[in-house]
Amino acid sequence: ILLRELLRLTEKATHRMRESNKSARTISIKVRFADFKTISRSKTVPLPISGTQEVYEIVRALFNALKLDGARLRLVGVGLDGLVEGIDGPEQIAFGEREKGWREATKAIDAASTRFGAGSVRPARLFEPESEDSE
Repeated sequence: ILLRELLRLTEKATHRMRESNKSARTISIKVRFADFKTISRSKTVPLPISGTQEVYEIVRALFNALKLDGARLRLVGVGLDGLVEGIDGPEQIAFGEREKGWREATKAIDAASTRFGAGSVRPARLFEPESEDSE
């Protein structure tokens, strides 16, 4: 459930960033526990990124590194910093990394969201499964 919420927050933040024609160099997460203790983690990447999937992979890695199994959380957040102009900067592909095509998919999602409203297109992981009672 928490990873789903982090994906939702990432999608919202990256969409707003791309609407402003920006890319981010630093991706951060914030976690607040039930006792109000708050921690944050961030990662700065060599090249600015704007794709939801690219950012989410970093968000997920930062969150998983915290190893919060069973922790009672009050808040999770995603932040994008080190913003620079432009969303179509050079793409860096690591040796052996599979090519994703996320950039084109992100453009199509942004276009559909602009035309049909925010949330009209979203990752399948964000949909709640239908309960058997609703049939």
